[in-house]
Amino acid sequence: MFSYLRKLTQLDVLRGASYMVIASVIVNLTRVLLVFLLSRYYSKEEFGVWATITSTAAVIATGDFGIINALRNKISFLNVEREKGLEQSKQYFYSSFIFLVFIIGLIISLLFIFKEYIPFDYFFKTDNLLLKEKGAEIFFYIQILFLINIPLSMGLPLFFSYQETFVSALFTVIQAFFSFVTVLVLVVKECDIVVISIMYFMCNLLVSAIGTIYFIYKRKWYSYRFVLNDFKMEIKELFPVGIKFMFLQIGSSLMQNAGTICIGASIGVSTAAEFNVAQKLYSFFIGIYQSIFNPMWGAYANAIAHKNIDWCRKMLNKSTLFTVLAFTCFIIFVILFGNQLLFILAGNQYRTGYTLFLILGLISMFYILFTNVSLLQNATNRINLLICINYGGVFLLIPFVNSYASFLGINGVSFLLVMFWLIGFTIVYCQSYNILNSYKNEDH
Repeated sequence: MFSYLRKLTQLDVLRGASYMVIASVIVNLTRVLLVFLLSRYYSKEEFGVWATITSTAAVIATGDFGIINALRNKISFLNVEREKGLEQSKQYFYSSFIFLVFIIGLIISLLFIFKEYIPFDYFFKTDNLLLKEKGAEIFFYIQILFLINIPLSMGLPLFFSYQETFVSALFTVIQAFFSFVTVLVLVVKECDIVVISIMYFMCNLLVSAIGTIYFIYKRKWYSYRFVLNDFKMEIKELFPVGIKFMFLQIGSSLMQNAGTICIGASIGVSTAAEFNVAQKLYSFFIGIYQSIFNPMWGAYANAIAHKNIDWCRKMLNKSTLFTVLAFTCFIIFVILFGNQLLFILAGNQYRTGYTLFLILGLISMFYILFTNVSLLQNATNRINLLICINYGGVFLLIPFVNSYASFLGINGVSFLLVMFWLIGFTIVYCQSYNILNSYKNEDH
């Protein structure tokens, strides 16, 4: 019976991975089509503003204090206790929602109060003062939308806790399709880039909110009794774990988007547009490829729980070798046909040298290697080193790049990011072996 249940769980993971791969293909296709639309209908500088905004917004989106990740882990644990666990999960869910609404409301109020004193235009280096003002305006309102979206989108990641991957994948596809159609209509109507940017993120917010309402409906969590002592106890339990996840999320997101953000602020939004469009070729492949490895977090945890350390070691090596081979082939393909793909994607104004294609490919490969290897750290709750690596880049690499970006140029900035992810991957790979050896030694 135990063996049957284990096989069933693995089948669920495989099925869930299939749903996420399909969703990832559709989502990444819509993102490519968005680049196709915006790069052709707007100037290179205007598209550069869009690229900088979306890269920066990805960092803002991590500002949930890690509460949602901590809540997902907690609910997964409570599921074992059936009806009692379901009731406790409801209490944790609503306590987290109330806490996030209060914190987000406070942050939004402070943003409006100090709006005039925050240099939002710093991220947009351009001689076009009107475009610079537009970028700052978009940036401000996008922050507000993303902050509001944090509590309203709580339900979507929690579907994973109930093995409802299909529902999460479905809402992801709906969100991507709805956003694309909205942008398409606005582009055809030749709307301003400010309107398009704000409406794009409004669509995401709306679908996220509907997803959370559906999550509550499926759970039938229609009532909640607020008890101050229980509320404080639940937040006190989630907050310390959440803070660690928050630091990891923000640091990781900053480093993923460091290239576009630094180039847009220090070299110019036109150069940032060139960098971002070329990077989109790899982002498309990364999004699909990474979805294949999403179930590995749970698989590592399951194997370690069953003392199957040798399997973990084999999977670590096989996934690393497979990633190197897959990305080597894709890098060669992009070097040979990259400019033709850019022409199809964005038109004649975007042409890139082979060197940048190669360096961006290496960034992508070492980033994915770092991410896949670190799944073991996440599965064993050994994330302190991951936090240190990401913030080493945030506090050492990004200031250096900002100071010398004009001198280094786009290839120089890209090469520094290659070195960062290579060193990070090497460190985490070595730590993974130390973790596995420590579990192996416990069995003897």
